[in-house]
Amino acid sequence: HGFGCCVVVGVLPQGRAKQYGKAYVDGVEFRNCGQGGFTSNRDPRYVFVFKDGLSEMGGSYVHRSSINVGFNTGFGALNTDGVEFSDNVVYQSIGATYKIRGNENVLKDNLGVRTMSIQLARPADNHAVDFPATFEVNGKGNLLVGNAAAGYQRIGFMYPGESCVDGVAPSADQALFWNNTAHTGMTGLVVMGLSEACSAA
Repeated sequence: HGFGCCVVVGVLPQGRAKQYGKAYVDGVEFRNCGQGGFTSNRDPRYVFVFKDGLSEMGGSYVHRSSINVGFNTGFGALNTDGVEFSDNVVYQSIGATYKIRGNENVLKDNLGVRTMSIQLARPADNHAVDFPATFEVNGKGNLLVGNAAAGYQRIGFMYPGESCVDGVAPSADQALFWNNTAHTGMTGLVVMGLSEACSAA
């Protein structure tokens, strides 16, 4: 129990060159997938993850797909830019439901339900301090529009905010985070600090 399939779209070294994977996923259900306890970014055992693709995996996407019980993070993009997750549904993840570590990725019209911390999912591991967000995003230029976090234990959205130019918040047509909802959880939105002078969410 807690040990299911993982899909990793990654990089294959070929001599001095590298072969970057791409994926175009539409209408797929992942059931009882992911591998619990493997949380390192070097060896993520998420249900589905784009890993170390930089901008080479740009254009890849996961559309209209679902995760029906995940034993780790649901969908992820680590050190990867320009991928899209849209119209997806995840029911139950241990750790973040959608985890992005990269730039200019798109999360649009996705639903995450029942995001659990490791303490709740596996009480024997209660020494771990874990505050997962349903949507956990870090990087620049990531677009989050029309997403919903429901029934999460800790945080609905964790987002770095948006940089301001000369102390002025972006206009509505330039905003990267809008029309997202969070309910039935402890904290709706956590805005992480930026190195720039100000941040607006």
